[in-house]
Amino acid sequence: MSARLRLTAAALLSVTLAACGGGGGSSGPAGPPPPVTQGTERIVISIPRVTTSARERAPRYISPATQSVKLTAGSLSTTVTLTTSNANCTPTATALVCTVDFPVPAGTATITVSTYASTDGSGKPLSTVTVPVTVVAGQVTILDVTMNAVVSSIRLTAPSSTPFVTTGTPSTTTLLVTALDAAGQTIAGAGAYADAAGNPLTITLADSDSSSATSLSPKSFSSPADGNTATLTYNGATIANFTITASASGLSTAPLTVLVNPGGGGNAISAAPASFSFLAPGAAYAQTLTVSETGYNGSFAVSSANTTIAAVAPASVPNTFTVTPVNAGTTTLRVQDAANSFTSIPITVSVTGITLHGKRR
Repeated sequence: MSARLRLTAAALLSVTLAACGGGGGSSGPAGPPPPVTQGTERIVISIPRVTTSARERAPRYISPATQSVKLTAGSLSTTVTLTTSNANCTPTATALVCTVDFPVPAGTATITVSTYASTDGSGKPLSTVTVPVTVVAGQVTILDVTMNAVVSSIRLTAPSSTPFVTTGTPSTTTLLVTALDAAGQTIAGAGAYADAAGNPLTITLADSDSSSATSLSPKSFSSPADGNTATLTYNGATIANFTITASASGLSTAPLTVLVNPGGGGNAISAAPASFSFLAPGAAYAQTLTVSETGYNGSFAVSSANTTIAAVAPASVPNTFTVTPVNAGTTTLRVQDAANSFTSIPITVSVTGITLHGKRR
């Protein structure tokens, strides 16, 4: 027998022996495959570009800063990076669209979905939601949820840096209440406000004025759907300066001070001296004006009604000004605070002779 034939026979023998069970027994037909005991929950996340408008983020709040998502069901948990390095993330013109699958045992379960600015699911969540699900063995179920934005900070602003009302003049002022996530992004879209644990969170406005001369509407915000503006209404009564704050559980803004302009000529501002009388023009005869106002710590603006007669400029000490006579005549200085309360200071510049050694020059 040739070497080739011997090798073939040996191969056949090997296959025949391998097919025989131990000790010459034989195996029965293959049993049924084990039953499938889990299903898959799939979530598709569209992360908007930073330049995408808040309107395009609806109906789910997904921060443009999102870089990972964590899904938890009981003791099971998975964290997925949501960047272009993930093969399941596809960039589009307006967003990065990522598909995440989460295997879960069949039956009923409660799943928590949280997004993060980090790539590993660490830090404070940007948005979160917990929902009950029914998992069908062997099937993929799309998890359709509305994310609740986690409020990390609040910003309260007014149209002007120093809002004010004027005594005797009823008025309304619009305030802007902005909720921000952990990445500093403005929260918009659907869903409710939540704390880091996923509990509902409400932003509340408070007014320090206890006289009922002012009111706020609305005074609370529980979601972006509640809007982000509040109206401050003032009835014109005589009151002191007051503050408005925005707060929520564990969060608060710095007080926003609203100045009350006394109106009618600004008697609240004090000026020393109350008038100027110059005997000659020129920088050598300049004098200092000092300005103050009870209960006011802001700055003042001082202007001359006629700079050809008198000029004014800030001095080195806060709230002091140098007043310089320029030419003979009369004019006024207007002193105004940030709330537009003002007072006027009369100025007279004279040109008189100066006597030296008994001679008139």
